[in-house]
Amino acid sequence: FGNKKVDYLGIDSSRSLTEIARHSYPERRFAVADALELAIDEKDFDAVIMSAVLHHVPSAELRMRVLKNIYDKLKPGGMLLMANWNLWQTMFWKYHIKYTLMRLAGKQDLDSGDILREWSGSGHSRYFHAFTLRELSAAGRRLGFGEIGNFYSFRSGEPGNWLSSDNIFSIWKK
Repeated sequence: FGNKKVDYLGIDSSRSLTEIARHSYPERRFAVADALELAIDEKDFDAVIMSAVLHHVPSAELRMRVLKNIYDKLKPGGMLLMANWNLWQTMFWKYHIKYTLMRLAGKQDLDSGDILREWSGSGHSRYFHAFTLRELSAAGRRLGFGEIGNFYSFRSGEPGNWLSSDNIFSIWKK
């Protein structure tokens, strides 16, 4: 936010990452919290920005809980600005094919659109859910959000499509 006057609260579930943020931005406030519980005293936010979070939450039920927690923290007319990675890009198709075949063979119980991918050569898998625009829109409507925008975009900010864009951006209003 640069030098803009913003009452900011940054939230992460990682204590160590929160400490790094506090050290890097001592003029800002940060809290350690789990989006599934969102046990923070603050409420009535004008806006919540959620970047690259929801696609890591494993199950439709838990993703709805996260979105409900955010909805409950927003004041009437408050905005949710959310970015999720577009995991339908062609570079991810091999994972979709692999996990679809494993599901069909009864060797994997992930939901449709769910994939696991190795984390930076560590040998550990990381969970992802590949959203569609329709799925995100339906989730927002179920909670009572009004949709201002839901679109594919490249990192540059240029509009894109489901095959090549880096992200899906959602702008919802309570």
